[in-house]
Amino acid sequence: MADNVNHPKHYISHPSGVECIEITEHYGFCVGNAIKYLWRAGLKKDGTLDDIDKEIEDVRKAAWYVERHIQNLKKQKRSLKRRLAKQKKMAQKAGVAVSIKPAKKS
Repeated sequence: MADNVNHPKHYISHPSGVECIEITEHYGFCVGNAIKYLWRAGLKKDGTLDDIDKEIEDVRKAAWYVERHIQNLKKQKRSLKRRLAKQKKMAQKAGVAVSIKPAKKS
């Protein structure tokens, strides 16, 4: 019998044998949820939707979380730019010549 609480079939059906949560717990909330919905797309059944509509719904949910993560990253970037500008302004007032730039990810 399937354990729908601890190990739902739609999260343990991957051919690799890896359970979805083993991957998603290493990510933040939005990215983890996007992975979860893509992982189960086409596997989770819903009595109110046919299989294709349920898969479409899961892919749309994943896209929603990806878009939310993008918006959160944009907010984070704007906030960082404001903080850096404020720090630069304070340094200039103190007579310190500085060039503060955010580190680029490689």
